[in-house]
Amino acid sequence: MLSKTRGGYIPNIILQKAQSFELLYLLLENAFGSVDTMDMRKQSHSFLSILLKIVTQPEASLSLADISKDLHMNPTYISNHFKAMFGKSPILLHREIKIAKAKSLLEIQGINITEISASLGFNDLQTFTRLFKKYTGITPSQYKGLFDKST
Repeated sequence: MLSKTRGGYIPNIILQKAQSFELLYLLLENAFGSVDTMDMRKQSHSFLSILLKIVTQPEASLSLADISKDLHMNPTYISNHFKAMFGKSPILLHREIKIAKAKSLLEIQGINITEISASLGFNDLQTFTRLFKKYTGITPSQYKGLFDKST
């Protein structure tokens, strides 16, 4: 989904926004294709608001407990129905989008890994590194090295 850009920082930001909207479109298309009951249609607005927050604010903290308080719904219900609508749980989707954003930021020269980790809402570099490696198979440093112009 993410590709290396030739330009500088601004084209990469535009690319990120375009990819976010593309992802949002695909998830919405999937959701509305699977909405079968009237209850799901009534509650789809709540689930769309969760999706919108995940896609547009990957740096924001997200927990099922907080979502359930905000929507006055059971956390298990939220997770199951979100997954039915969008194919992934809200927490899994949030993590994947954070990692995708991290990958695009790591491709930019002049931004260090600690800054990227903090900008995506990670409390410490170790947590970011562990999660990044879990999803990509390599560390953020190794990934950044793939795009280092000095090599």
